[in-house]
Amino acid sequence: MKNSLLGLVLMIVALSGSNAAHAQSSYVWNQTTLTGNNLQADFGHLVAHPTDPNVIYLCTMSPLDPVTGTPGPADGIWKSSDLGNTWSVLSDSVMSPDYSILGLAISTSAQDTLYVSTKEHGVFKSLDGGLSWAAVNNGLPFPNANHSGVAIAVDPTDANKVYVSVAQTDGLDIFNLSPDHPGFYWSHDGGASWQSNNSGLPSRYDNIADGNSRTAVPSSIVVLPQSPNYVLLGMAEIHVNTVLLFGSKTAKTSGKVFYSSNFGNGTFTEASSGLPTNIKQGVNLGTSVARISSSIMMLSHSTGSSIDVWSTHTGLTFDLDLIGNALVVNRGQGAFFTKNGNWQARNAGLPYISSWTAPPTAGGATVKFTDCTSVGTVAVGAGNSENAVLLGSIGTDQGNSSANNAKVYASLDSASTAWIGNWDSGLDVSPTLGYSSANAAGITFNADMSYAFATVRWGDPSTTTPLVADDGVYRVKLR
Repeated sequence: MKNSLLGLVLMIVALSGSNAAHAQSSYVWNQTTLTGNNLQADFGHLVAHPTDPNVIYLCTMSPLDPVTGTPGPADGIWKSSDLGNTWSVLSDSVMSPDYSILGLAISTSAQDTLYVSTKEHGVFKSLDGGLSWAAVNNGLPFPNANHSGVAIAVDPTDANKVYVSVAQTDGLDIFNLSPDHPGFYWSHDGGASWQSNNSGLPSRYDNIADGNSRTAVPSSIVVLPQSPNYVLLGMAEIHVNTVLLFGSKTAKTSGKVFYSSNFGNGTFTEASSGLPTNIKQGVNLGTSVARISSSIMMLSHSTGSSIDVWSTHTGLTFDLDLIGNALVVNRGQGAFFTKNGNWQARNAGLPYISSWTAPPTAGGATVKFTDCTSVGTVAVGAGNSENAVLLGSIGTDQGNSSANNAKVYASLDSASTAWIGNWDSGLDVSPTLGYSSANAAGITFNADMSYAFATVRWGDPSTTTPLVADDGVYRVKLR
């Protein structure tokens, strides 16, 4: 089996508040000049410069072909130095503009130092704000067409301490007797050398004898600015059981977070209390040949005095039959918050979709978003505004063109009370064709919280048709 499942994980990974959180008509989201017409690829992570409010970065990435496992064209790193009014690509003879960029990290201590993680080509570093680049892959398994640098993070107080996760995203998986799941790496010399460390992390193995495959890789890495020796990992885990016809095997996963208190070195400790467990595949098709469960945790954190950490959970389950039909069910459990390692669900006011009729798709495949909260990442307020947060949503109108659920949710109290769900004026319908279904998964504040930015992808709820011209980076003026 081609390991195209991690390609799906990377897509989810790419889908990588303030005192303005009160719903007022003056807060309106508008499309910036970077639209879907500018890109061949998909919108990935939005990263705000840590101190310059005018600077925003966008990572772009291409999905993997589900049959061949090869990536499509991408568009590199885009930068705006004027709050999204204009954009340009950061590339040179080393960093090609068609690379898939899965992560970007900037240290507050050295703001011209950028690190990016890519599909196939590994990690690149710039010392001049992205004007020139160098590959820093000594000790990493790159370049390698089978691997991707999934998540990357840098110590905000020391730009020489950088961390990256590497996943196998192509190549034979279950039927490969020598699988390669690289995992987590750290560097304390600015990427000049890298050390692998998977001690304490979930096991990664493939077993042809029982058709069992487990893949676990950090989908998100956070370095706590209040205590930068703490490195947190939100895990992406995939469990596959290949079965013959009416086999009884079950694929199941759990939401997991781990931490190191020694700058990414030593044994990782699990801190998953309160996160989703025992996520099983949906009702099987009767002639199943593969049953799959995935669980993905994406982390966000505050920069103020309090150690506040957010995690959003996306869970997907699959059931594949002999003739290629697929039942895909969203098992996402929403948003979680912690101050002390014990996670609490913070989902009041978010859209729980109880039932809907799946849209027709080619080949008999069915996608269901049932009894779940579909969320993207959390944007956490800076400094003493750390209790103000924004949450982007994913696919909340799928299958129901009249639902018009909110695309962005806001809170002033870290969602200890219900999220404000009508804080998305301008995102109720698409600019040109007037559709209501949209993903606003990538979301961030700029450095002084005068603006918020989001990546928005529109579609027709009944046909899931993409609306490229309406896609893009959107912004809202907060003050």
